[in-house]
Amino acid sequence: MQNTALFLNLPHCAQEKFNYFVLISGFALTYLSYVFIELLNKKITYYSIDIKWRDKTININALVDTGNSLIEPLSNKPVIVAEYSVLKDVLPQKLVEIYENKRESNLMEIVSAISEDNLRKNMRVIPFKSVGNEKGMMIGFIAESVKIKDNIIKKPVIGICRFNLSRNGLYSALISPKHLGGI
Repeated sequence: MQNTALFLNLPHCAQEKFNYFVLISGFALTYLSYVFIELLNKKITYYSIDIKWRDKTININALVDTGNSLIEPLSNKPVIVAEYSVLKDVLPQKLVEIYENKRESNLMEIVSAISEDNLRKNMRVIPFKSVGNEKGMMIGFIAESVKIKDNIIKKPVIGICRFNLSRNGLYSALISPKHLGGI
């Protein structure tokens, strides 16, 4: 087998464009390989958490979201954001009816529902900002406890999210690194 080389017989202008293309392609591939390696090195962490409220406990998978800086303004506690679909078994029936009928943005109806159920002291309206929603409001509640690994957090704030948080179903809640403490 002989060593061979590829020579292109191109006009000078085309050869120059080809050289630039090869140079730019090399830089792009180098950059993309660094991005890919960086993505592989990022640690995505999931925890199984137990939320206890109203004498019921549910177990759900949660993603540690380093971008989750949502704070409940009255208690100044970080908020665990969880999907309505996994929380509905622990929610009061009137609140379930409101979510099932997609009326969770009607704060007066929610206030009325929680007043009848004597839950007012545990319910919260949590302001938030997100992409495309500068002045959002999320309904939440103060649970009895949340267990993450061997740590038990007393009276955590749980925000109820109408939509799926994960496209692939790997998690149904977002927890802040602040929830992990020393974990």
